[in-house]
Amino acid sequence: MLGSFANARAGETCEVPGSGSVSLIILSSSSKVHAYARTLKGAVARQDKKTVIMRDGRVITADVEAAGRMLNEIGWGGRSVNVMASFPAARARPRRG
Repeated sequence: MLGSFANARAGETCEVPGSGSVSLIILSSSSKVHAYARTLKGAVARQDKKTVIMRDGRVITADVEAAGRMLNEIGWGGRSVNVMASFPAARARPRRG
């Protein structure tokens, strides 16, 4: 069954226009997720506190497990996933002298 993005529920499928893959963009916090998502053009398929799924297949999240559950809920769980991550650089440890 093909459902619309606005009313997709478990068991329904939402088709990603174009490619059948999703791009998973992992950020370090929910505030960064929503700030980045606001800069993007395109319709939102589904969102919660830590994840925004765009209709074109971009998934911006600070919680990979929750994003996976949401992808399964809208029928995208079997699609191939391209993963990108952005985390703060590790700080150098202070030298002991």
